[in-house]
Amino acid sequence: MPTREIPPAEWKSYLEAFSERHQGALAKVLVADPSGEHTVVKSLPFVGISLETKGSDAHEIALELGDDASDHETHFIAQPKKLYHKDATTDLSEEINKDEIIEITSGVDPPITVIHLRHA
Repeated sequence: MPTREIPPAEWKSYLEAFSERHQGALAKVLVADPSGEHTVVKSLPFVGISLETKGSDAHEIALELGDDASDHETHFIAQPKKLYHKDATTDLSEEINKDEIIEITSGVDPPITVIHLRHA
């Protein structure tokens, strides 16, 4: 899958458009740190992802998962430094892989958050 870095000036609009396109996909969330990769969320419906620009959460990325009160979760990624998108198409064929990945590097622990989306 080709990977592309999203410039910080485009994060807000990119995340808004990404959220609209992928709402309802199943999300798996992993964090990676020096001790390895850990699953934080195994499978919840993706609600959205946004760059917080106001208030005490300014300059954080908020990830909303779960489509009802019993499974709703919000994850904040503090001090985001880089945002990468792995496209759904593959280099090896013209097939469409419906999975997509967003990877966010952070200035605090955990240093890497990976959001893997799978469309049914």
